[in-house]
Amino acid sequence: MAIIKNLFFDFGGVLYRIEPERTLEALGRLQIPVADWLNQKENIFFRFEKGEISSADFIRFLQMSSPFQPDEDEIVEAFTALLIELPLENLRMLIRLARHYNCFLVSNTCEIHYQKFSKQIYSSHLKKRFYDLFLKEYYSFELGLRKPEPELYSFILRDSGKKPEESLFIDDDEKNIIAAKNAGFLTFHFGNEGFWHELIHKFNLLI
Repeated sequence: MAIIKNLFFDFGGVLYRIEPERTLEALGRLQIPVADWLNQKENIFFRFEKGEISSADFIRFLQMSSPFQPDEDEIVEAFTALLIELPLENLRMLIRLARHYNCFLVSNTCEIHYQKFSKQIYSSHLKKRFYDLFLKEYYSFELGLRKPEPELYSFILRDSGKKPEESLFIDDDEKNIIAAKNAGFLTFHFGNEGFWHELIHKFNLLI
């Protein structure tokens, strides 16, 4: 087995707890046709995650899509309902792993979600400790790229200067894992609550 030196973590669904159905339900109560958009290959959410649409224009679009004329706060509250918490267990494990490995964060996210979870982490007095664990954070809305686009993996390898064969990519989306494998990464597909134990033992990681 190759010697692992670098860990590339997904954020939502791996390190940070999310419940997407909460946002779907909240937007549904405003009669915003989210389900119809999600079936589109390049839907408005993907475009927002790539920074192709401003937060103001995105909010305005959702407002116009609802018959109730919700205000901006109502839209933001519904759209961020999926964001739950950064579990303390995950922070503790990251602190231990960061002593031995170069850690990076790679997230498909948008400006509104970024502002909300950053504020939440900051208010819980975890922000400095959490973000200091990563050599760099890669957010899709800043890069103009999102997983599983091959260009994103090429970019983060080039930008970080790390070798894919020495790098482990951890994600909860199978499409993102396949793309990471194609880029040469070692991969781990997050899929259950006991993933730390499985991850550490499968790759003999130091903690």
